[in-house]
Amino acid sequence: MAYSDPLRITAQPLTTVLLKTEGEAVNRVCEVLAKEDVELVVVGLPVSLSGGTGGQMADEIRKFAAGLEKRGYRVVFEDERFTSAEAMATMRRAGKREKQMRGKTDVIAAQLILQGYLDSLPK
Repeated sequence: MAYSDPLRITAQPLTTVLLKTEGEAVNRVCEVLAKEDVELVVVGLPVSLSGGTGGQMADEIRKFAAGLEKRGYRVVFEDERFTSAEAMATMRRAGKREKQMRGKTDVIAAQLILQGYLDSLPK
């Protein structure tokens, strides 16, 4: 998870939520969101190289997003292509070793997804 500053300029890493079921994920994410002043939730959607958003993972992400919407959160999807690879490359450029990167890739990828969304907003 990542969050934005109130002016919607920069994304910052927040936390990683690792759970097995969609219900657990919705509950845990909603717990975190309840502590913040959240207006909108940006969810990374797996997009294929050809631009399609099908497949099992995309379906699971859509169900997760629907669970957030049922809890009253507004959700938008953002293309998450290559964000994990970009997160790892960013950490390598910062001098991190493989051992230091473990468990941090997802939160950095979340930051990149949110930053991509913020950068697409009209200024």
